[in-house]
Parts: sequence; C-alpha cells; structure tokens
Amino acid sequence: MPSRRYIRLPTDLPSGSKEWATIKEDIVNALQREVMAVRKYVKGHKIHRHDTVYTGSAGAALMNYRLASLGLSIDNEMFSPLSLQEVGDGDVSLVLSSNRLTRAAIRDAAHASFIETPIGLATMSLARSSQLNREDPKAKQLLLHAIKQICDNDQIEYDNDCEILYGRAGLLYALLYLRKEGARLRTSGSADVHILTSLEQMRCSILSPGYGE
Repeated sequence: MPSRRYIRLPTDLPSGSKEWATIKEDIVNALQREVMAVRKYVKGHKIHRHDTVYTGSAGAALMNYRLASLGLSIDNEMFSPLSLQEVGDGDVSLVLSSNRLTRAAIRDAAHASFIETPIGLATMSLARSSQLNREDPKAKQLLLHAIKQICDNDQIEYDNDCEILYGRAGLLYALLYLRKEGARLRTSGSADVHILTSLEQMRCSILSPGYGE
C-alpha cells in the first residue's frame, strides 16, 4: 500500500501533549494533501450527464461542503469554510450544467438514492440554495417526485428497493440531510410539510412488516 494513503501510528497511545500535537499535525497534513489530490483529479475529469455524488465533481462538492461544515482549525486559507463552500459551489454548478435533474432518472424505488442517482446532486443544490436564500425549483420538484412515486407504490419487490446505496433508504438519507442542513424549502402549498412529514412515511415504508424475513 502506498505510504501516502495512511498515517503510521504507534502501538501505544501518545503519552504527552507534544506527541498528540505531532499526530494532529500529521492528520491535518494528510487531509490537506488528499483533498488537493481530489481537486487535481476533478479538474481533469470530464463532466458526464450521469455523474452522481458517488463519482466525479458532485462527490468532490459533497466533500468540500462537509469539510466547510466542520469548521476545522487549519492555517490555510484554501481550507477556510468560505473557500471550501466556493469550491463546492463551482463543482455543483459544473455538474448541473450537464445534468438536468430529470424525473426520468427516478424510475422506481431501487433508483432513488442519494448516492447513485441525481437525488444526491439535487439535495446538495437545494441545501446550498437555501443557505444562500435562493430558489431551486428543479431540485425541489425532483425530490417531491421521488417521494410521491415511492410512497404511492409501496410494494417491495427487490432488496435494492430498500438499501442505502440504491433504494428508498438512500432517499430517506437525502431527506435527513436536508433536515440536518436546515434547508427551508419554499414551494407553493404544503411542499415543506410534505417533505418533512415524508420522513416518517419513508421510515415505515423501509421497515414495512415482513421485509427481510
């Protein structure tokens, strides 16, 4: 295994503040190095209309937003929350220019997850738009469409329908992500209530009696 992929740790726990400081420095250096490696890869990566948060620029955006939310104490302007958010915004913008967030991508319960479908991109875009006090009707409508489609068709036919990587558990994760980020969805009627109350509907759908027996 290449040495750059892991941090060598001693068998015993550090015994003093100096040793802890050294380990912290190693972790921070490794984080900065690997983040920059991801950014370098993304710059040379061709945007594809089927990109998800599992691959390419959308995944890099998720990384940057997550790091920004942690408020890390790193003496490097490139790792300030504002800088990380700006890089993430640029990645999302690039992917959205090629990905139209079409409803056709959400065909059934086994194709509605945060990770493997445009749901992840829509979720990130919606959460960020809310933070910036902007509207994102396409992202909202895609999520509402996915929720309605799955709740209206509550039959479970395959394992993939429920799992986190592909199915409805992945959509539930997207809704929880929005709730955690505090995204305030501004749509007509009761769209806000619909998405938030759908958390319980989705939970019941995933844990429906008899599944997995």
